[in-house]
Amino acid sequence: MTSHQVTMRNGELAEIRETDDGKFLCPICDAEVPQTPYDLKTGKPSREWCPNCDHQWGWDDIIPPDSPPGTIARKWRELREQWERNGGGGSPRTYSQAD
Repeated sequence: MTSHQVTMRNGELAEIRETDDGKFLCPICDAEVPQTPYDLKTGKPSREWCPNCDHQWGWDDIIPPDSPPGTIARKWRELREQWERNGGGGSPRTYSQAD
């Protein structure tokens, strides 16, 4: 597992995780996805959808550029909680940016 630190539009560092076989983990549900949710160099969202939790990166989790640090981590945590309340399943791995 590789952890990439990506600078988001508000300057916050966010963790994007990549498996050893080159897949990425959705920051909401931890499902393996073939593409990175956010560009590892620019931090721009892919605008793709997670096939597991139906989250669209850069749309459902959009944050203003002047958001305080911690905003994307909070947003991802809120989206994960909402997904779980709505029946999202299994036992997701612990997302390391949950503070």
